[in-house]
Amino acid sequence: MIESNPYAAPQPAEAVMSPEENAIRRIRPSTTGLILMLSFQSFGYAIAGVVAVAMLAIGETVGATIFGICFAVAHFFAMIFMIRSMRRVRRLQDLRNGRTAAVLACIPFVSPAIWIGIPLGIWLSVVLFRKDVAAAFDTAMLKNGEPSDAPESPNRAS
Repeated sequence: MIESNPYAAPQPAEAVMSPEENAIRRIRPSTTGLILMLSFQSFGYAIAGVVAVAMLAIGETVGATIFGICFAVAHFFAMIFMIRSMRRVRRLQDLRNGRTAAVLACIPFVSPAIWIGIPLGIWLSVVLFRKDVAAAFDTAMLKNGEPSDAPESPNRAS
């Protein structure tokens, strides 16, 4: 039998979290990791792009194929899209683009830092496809007066 100490400081009652707060608590770790990795990698791409443009301006060769340059540009814009989507997901604003970005993070050579980005993308995908998290997005959108972008559930009354 565990006895309580009558001289111990009173403990505050555990606060009950709202569904939105619970969803944000689940989303925050994986989105933070992805945002950090995407930011570092896109910063590197931006530096490489500036250097390549400067080399071309002075008449030097860049040493990259057209395919490589096109892939780098597409990858850069995919990273910007994922950063934007992760930031909106953290505010419970854009479930559809958040799911798309989480799935993109699972694809090798699109994912930032492949060995870390893929597991974080899988983790975020699992969290974003949970029904309670999707419901939290719906509730947050209704509170903000914006139309929901989550697919209609068959149980929802019209």
